[in-house]
Amino acid sequence: MIVNDIFISYAHIDDESLIVGEQGWITAFHFALEKRLNMLVGERIKIWRDIERLEGNDMFAEKIASQFSKTAILIVIITPRYLRSEWCLKELNEFKRISDSNIGFRINDKVRVFKVIKTPVDINSHPSIIQDTLGYNFFIRNSLNKRYIELTLDSDTRKEYVSKLDELAWDIKNMLEQIKIVVNESKENELKQKTDEKKAKKHPPKNQPKFMQETDGIKKINEEKKNDINIDDVLKNKNNPGGESKPNGKLLNKSDSDKILKYYIGTKDTFDKYWCTVCHAYTISVESTMPTWLTIVTFIISICISLYLYIYESLTWYAGIFSVFFLFGCVAMLFPETGSCPKCGNKFTKKY
Repeated sequence: MIVNDIFISYAHIDDESLIVGEQGWITAFHFALEKRLNMLVGERIKIWRDIERLEGNDMFAEKIASQFSKTAILIVIITPRYLRSEWCLKELNEFKRISDSNIGFRINDKVRVFKVIKTPVDINSHPSIIQDTLGYNFFIRNSLNKRYIELTLDSDTRKEYVSKLDELAWDIKNMLEQIKIVVNESKENELKQKTDEKKAKKHPPKNQPKFMQETDGIKKINEEKKNDINIDDVLKNKNNPGGESKPNGKLLNKSDSDKILKYYIGTKDTFDKYWCTVCHAYTISVESTMPTWLTIVTFIISICISLYLYIYESLTWYAGIFSVFFLFGCVAMLFPETGSCPKCGNKFTKKY
């Protein structure tokens, strides 16, 4: 979680003023940058720096290093003293290590470290992890004596100082916006993951019916098509206890045939469709084996009976119609339904 927008890493000796009672360069820079960023962003920016000199590795690990996991951007004030400070270099390396473990040290190919060069130093002496990073030079070179002059707000270099500070502030603003997007996306992904885990715990997967479990293996079964058993071969094998039949090269004995027939014939799911367990497909191509002539005769007899009941027994007309369907249904149940799988052609029978 980002708490501090910016952490300023600097050597304390560089914040010492030449005149007693005046602000040091780092303090003035901190104040000016914070005010300018507040204007650009439109809200208060939190900038943290180690104002009091801390000592000891334990204090470093406890107070300063703990800030890096909550910091969006690190500003390093490059000076000769900074490059000689083991403490300052440790801050830079620690920030990179922690950044790599959260949202990353780079955002859209730009590092989360801004290099402010207060005093000119040979580029080869800059820390390796930011050596190729473009810096913000807060100094100019005197055209007369060729010496470097550090930019300050209370001197003739005020205009150059404000210009360079404004350039830095705009770049920091853009980086903060990009980091905010990355952090929000990370939070959304983390929240979604937690929600999915809660749903998984609250609604654990239930054991599926056998035919549904077999459905999940369609791909594997198709790859092993040579092991499929044709229902016609199984029906033939039922009448052959010796097991001479070899459907698709697989020998079946009588016990296997009975077991397969028991499962295949009459298998029906809750959607009133027949299920082929050979190729794992549904079929609705079910036909009755009742002969056509018998259907016609049964229908005629049913009509005659219903008319007799209506005329001579004074039954209502819908009672007569009910008797037609009742008789027709009783006769039809004497004949099983047969079906064939539209996918593999296997046949099976539904018995009442």
